[in-house]
Amino acid sequence: GDVNGSIAGQLSRYNGFTYGIIKSTDGGNTWSLTGLSSDPAENDLIGRLWVDPANPNIVVAASYGGIYRTTNGGTSWTRTASGIFREVIQNPVSTVTLYAATYAMNGGASIHRSTDAGVTWSMMYTIPEANRIRLAVTKANQNVVVALASNFQTQGFEGLYKSTDAGTSFSELRTSLNLLGWSASGNDRGGQGFYDLACEVSPTNANHIYVGGVNIWRTTTNGSTWELSAHWTGDRGAPYVHADQHFFKFHPSRTHLFATHDGGIARSTDGGVTWRDVSRGMAIQQYYGLAVSNSNPALTIAGAQDNGTALSKNSGASFVHTLDGDGMLGGIDAVNPSIMYGSQYYGNFWRTSNGGSSWSFISSENLRAESGSWVAPIAVDPRLSNTVYVGYRQIWKSTTAGATWDRISNIPTGSSMRVIAVAPSNPNYIYVAYNTTLHFTSNGGQSWQQQPGITGFIMGVD
Repeated sequence: GDVNGSIAGQLSRYNGFTYGIIKSTDGGNTWSLTGLSSDPAENDLIGRLWVDPANPNIVVAASYGGIYRTTNGGTSWTRTASGIFREVIQNPVSTVTLYAATYAMNGGASIHRSTDAGVTWSMMYTIPEANRIRLAVTKANQNVVVALASNFQTQGFEGLYKSTDAGTSFSELRTSLNLLGWSASGNDRGGQGFYDLACEVSPTNANHIYVGGVNIWRTTTNGSTWELSAHWTGDRGAPYVHADQHFFKFHPSRTHLFATHDGGIARSTDGGVTWRDVSRGMAIQQYYGLAVSNSNPALTIAGAQDNGTALSKNSGASFVHTLDGDGMLGGIDAVNPSIMYGSQYYGNFWRTSNGGSSWSFISSENLRAESGSWVAPIAVDPRLSNTVYVGYRQIWKSTTAGATWDRISNIPTGSSMRVIAVAPSNPNYIYVAYNTTLHFTSNGGQSWQQQPGITGFIMGVD
């Protein structure tokens, strides 16, 4: 294939915004839309792509709108299968034999096979309780296909299935362990199969299988026994690897196994016995927001998806980890920079009073009963110490650095708040935004008005 040619599908985690498939012909320096593009509102997500190794103009896309195929490098596409697909892979030897898997929210995900490079498809196997399937093949045996499935109700482990006849039939490799959960012993229930699901088979031994959910598990006995290969906290002496596994791949050398997860990339050179993080130098963290201290401009706090909250005391020259979990928005007290605020998903707010050495949870039951947005807003008063605002369905104010809270709005709404802004010139002017409406108060929350003339989705107020 062309070493400068790249093609990528855009798949969103939460909001479904996608523009379809984009293409680069200069090694990723520039990108352009292909003929398979869509409006974000259409929610036609791309799950995975296959590029013919003998002819890079032939591409097959697994998408929420079906399976699409192009023979002219993406200029035009033909839908060759209907349904919601998130997976397509190639037989390790035959470039005309492809396998695909559907996504089924209420169960019944299925495995499909094509023997003509994606022109036609046949449904081969259905897993009644599965919502999602991840497929894997191996050069050790071209007839082996492994399918990892998550349960549509719990999102935990539904089953691992293996075919030894190139996908014609499958049998279950039974285990009582929940290979997709959080527990190091595999005895919990549930998981995040809709989000994190990875599977790979050793290229030298078809009985060596790797499964990823929150953690990494491996079997060297074709599923008869399982070993915890890595754990998201390093529990029970297992190697630590960041949580939420998305993709496993052996290097062509057949000795190095790579795992991609929410923290970057890990590598094992001994079949999953030990792991090493190899993400250094990759600028890939997703930051939701940052705050800079008014009284100490060198002090910055920032929240990163899946990678916690980080703190810099030298104007961003370096950062140190200060709060675990999914990092969202934060703030720094206007007068005392030792008082800072951090947050996690859906409005779980925290406070430190000692510059980040320790943290206290400050989201009371009354606040959390309203339910917050995935990234719930927070704003510190630009003048007064210990004064902070957070948004759920309504806006709440604390003058005790989060020890106690008072609700200062009663805005009719059916959604959670997304933005809070306090005017630096006059803190009695406070603005709050929902999806498409903007409201403000000029008297510190005693009364509220809706700002007319606002159209579109509100992302921020400044």
